[in-house]
Amino acid sequence: MSSGRAGRGLRAAVITIAAAAAAVSAFFIILRFSPYGDWDDFMRRPYSPVLTDRDGEVLRVVPLAGGLRRIWAPLEAYPPYLIDAFLAAEDERFYSHPGIDPVSVVRAAVQNRRAGRVVSGASTVSMQLAGLAGGYRSTMAGKLAEAAGALRLEAGYSKDELLEIWLSSLPFGHNIEGVCAASRHFFGREAGELSREQAYLLSVIPRRPAFYDPGLNPEETAAAAFAVSDSAGAGLSLDDLTEAAEACGGIEPLWPFEAPHFSIYAESQLPSSAYNGGRVACSLDLGMNDILQAAVCSKVSSAERFRISNGAGVIIDTGTGEILAYLGSADFFDSAASGQIDGVRMLRQPGSTLKPFLYAMALERGFTAASILPDIPMSFGNEEIYIPQNYNQRFNGPVRLRTALSSSLNIPAIHLAEKIGVEAFSEKLISLGFDSLIAQRGRLGVGLAVGNAEVSLLELASAYTVFSEGGLISAARCFAAGAGLTEGEKVAGGEAADLSGGYSPETIELIRSILSDNVDRILGFGRRGSGVEGFDAILKTGTSNQFNNIWAVGMTPGYVCAIWMGNFSGETVIGSPGSGIPAAALVDVLSRIEDGSRFSKTAALTPLEICPLSGGRAGDACPGSMIEYFVPGTEPGVCGYHSIENSRILTAYPDEYRRWAEMYELDFRSGGGAAVKAGPAAGGLVRISSPADGSVFFADSGQPGDAQAVSVDIEGSGSVAVYLNGEPAAEGRLPMRWFLPVRRGSYRIRAESDSGSDSILVTVR
Repeated sequence: MSSGRAGRGLRAAVITIAAAAAAVSAFFIILRFSPYGDWDDFMRRPYSPVLTDRDGEVLRVVPLAGGLRRIWAPLEAYPPYLIDAFLAAEDERFYSHPGIDPVSVVRAAVQNRRAGRVVSGASTVSMQLAGLAGGYRSTMAGKLAEAAGALRLEAGYSKDELLEIWLSSLPFGHNIEGVCAASRHFFGREAGELSREQAYLLSVIPRRPAFYDPGLNPEETAAAAFAVSDSAGAGLSLDDLTEAAEACGGIEPLWPFEAPHFSIYAESQLPSSAYNGGRVACSLDLGMNDILQAAVCSKVSSAERFRISNGAGVIIDTGTGEILAYLGSADFFDSAASGQIDGVRMLRQPGSTLKPFLYAMALERGFTAASILPDIPMSFGNEEIYIPQNYNQRFNGPVRLRTALSSSLNIPAIHLAEKIGVEAFSEKLISLGFDSLIAQRGRLGVGLAVGNAEVSLLELASAYTVFSEGGLISAARCFAAGAGLTEGEKVAGGEAADLSGGYSPETIELIRSILSDNVDRILGFGRRGSGVEGFDAILKTGTSNQFNNIWAVGMTPGYVCAIWMGNFSGETVIGSPGSGIPAAALVDVLSRIEDGSRFSKTAALTPLEICPLSGGRAGDACPGSMIEYFVPGTEPGVCGYHSIENSRILTAYPDEYRRWAEMYELDFRSGGGAAVKAGPAAGGLVRISSPADGSVFFADSGQPGDAQAVSVDIEGSGSVAVYLNGEPAAEGRLPMRWFLPVRRGSYRIRAESDSGSDSILVTVR
């Protein structure tokens, strides 16, 4: 009987224990999977992204709303003695209790009863987390809510996970949360670099942040830290702790602000996922950034007599589009010179730096490097106002496309823009990443060829990567590969890695050949024009028409560097520095960062001897020749400028150059028995040479309509009648220039003479 009763009793005990275990399991399952809104909101809180350069050097800890800094770190980022210090200070039995520590509860009850008030809350790590999430008051009801929340957290997370969240969430006052942020604020160093004394001093601050501040109350903080270390058996002395606390008074918080304009820009490009905590590797190379800053600041300092007070620059990797250096101003903290304005993203007129894109477009449309362009007195679009001049203040007559671009002559570029069409050119630039031009549509004229639109330095540098290998522009990126972001997030502005609108390999090779040829630059810049030695580079400079922006941009096989100088206030530069000052800074930078790389030559171009004057194939009558390169099938015919008559070389310019020839008195015998003269166009056939058929013009809303006109040039000989949409408009002798008043609409212009007729269609918007 007794044996049976014992068996039944054992079975009952087992059933009771099993039922209790099942009930506990069910309780924890319910806790784990039941809704916990406060905690969900707590876990959605943002953390300060830590921006670093590409080598891990911290640029900035991005502050959150209200200036709060809260830094997340994984548990392994903390030294073991730091974790021991915080657990000893707050929850020494953390790994052995289920979220509520009965021993601490009893001890707190005794302490509170003796004191007659609440002096100890017996809060565990899990209870503190629940309290942070729920914002409970320090009352009995609040403690019960914390306890319930702690059990829910313990049911859903591992101990290490809770400890990791807690260490990144503890409030330390001073708008600081988390141990990593606190170590930077109080001790000026990373949490992993804290000494044992500093770790224990830090551990007591969350108890009373306003009181336990080692910088303000070193002795009290040291005493509290000593009590914690003593109970933990850490073996620290009160003297050492006091000395460490007193040293805090002279420590600067570790809140770096390196490359400030870049850091602000990178912050503006951060996706929301970056605020989940951790470090974000930016593309910036601080060493390269220092080189850029030194070069720009040196040249700005030496240019004070020209009233140049500021400069900006950017360096981009041609292969990836990664921004390697970014200088928004010479000195971010110079308020007198408006140093906090970001010159890399500010919109300004870029001068002639847009010309390579126009000439590349022309090469893709049938022009060659030897095509002849007019550099003669001309007016475009506005008879009275827009009469462009060259930088060298002279007219050079017929010039080859190569010379026009390399010497940055204005008139040939504007002529080319009129031929190609401003709308087509502006759309090309937009396709190359000049998004700032989108808002300027409808207000752009042929002056776009010489940079009268407003673009940013970053857009310009990024667009120049189109002349690197492959011919596709790489969108500017401010985050490095492996930054912990998705591919789309790493690209500034969320654009695709490669934009459309590239050029053919043949066009790229020709443009690089032109812009890297120092000899061809002599016409525009003299024999001391900017150049580089020891590596391949294309160079282009620009000056806005008000002389308040001077630019230089260069590309090597590895990098694009663009530099701007001037005044953020808009004051004009005085004297005549030209673009030589930023160009000198540019060459200095490229010389320091390039390794002697050379451009690859993959395009199948045909070398041919041409006449330097006409651009045609050199003939027996040509007084000289030079080598030019052509895309197969675009080779020119034999030179038509030169002929031999009675053993003399005669030069007959096309009729459109007659006025230019008379201006420079070119109807004379030159040395060596050669005669130069102006002559009529062959055949005398009537031809509308400008504008091109299908051209689109834009009325300038800032000018009165009667002050604007489209210049129409008609070549040939004899008399001519001009018809506008079938109605008589003008009569005269050829060659003739007639002006079409600017009125919005489409116009068919027809020129008729005894030798025939020619017509074009133009549109004014």
